[in-house]
Amino acid sequence: MVRPEKHFYRDGRLDVKMAHWDQELSLQHKKWGDNLYAVDPDRLLTDEAFEEPDGLTFFESYRGKCHGIVEFKHINVEDIDYKSRKYSGHYDLATNRFKPIPFLIVVYNPEDWTFYVTPMNKPAKKYYGDVIERPTSERFLVRTLYEMRGLKPSVRLMRELSSKLPRKYCITR
Repeated sequence: MVRPEKHFYRDGRLDVKMAHWDQELSLQHKKWGDNLYAVDPDRLLTDEAFEEPDGLTFFESYRGKCHGIVEFKHINVEDIDYKSRKYSGHYDLATNRFKPIPFLIVVYNPEDWTFYVTPMNKPAKKYYGDVIERPTSERFLVRTLYEMRGLKPSVRLMRELSSKLPRKYCITR
């Protein structure tokens, strides 16, 4: 079972508290099951929480291996330039370093836990096709996070997750 978040610090040994938007995504991710371990490497080097949501990079892991890189963006984020050099390191790590793994940019809405998913490399397109901002339910996103690990989510978990799609179908301005 996933351990409950007790102190909202990035690491018990670091005095780095999570921002509110970090907390809500972290707590929701934990609800998706203890086989969906994720590490946010972006925040390991900062000494205080960020005030504004910019994004969270999660290394989606299982049994000591990274199976995907997901850049989570809050729905209130400004325009996303999917061709930005900002993502070139993520792309390179996911595509060229070892066995290629999926790299996704996921815009999330914490009000109803709906998502827009953009696959950024070939392994990610296996799950989402060649699209930008595919409206996605929580159920479908979580199922693909399990599949990236070669796992199947429990029937119980799938029943608990929402199949609701986002109300708005385009977020880039």
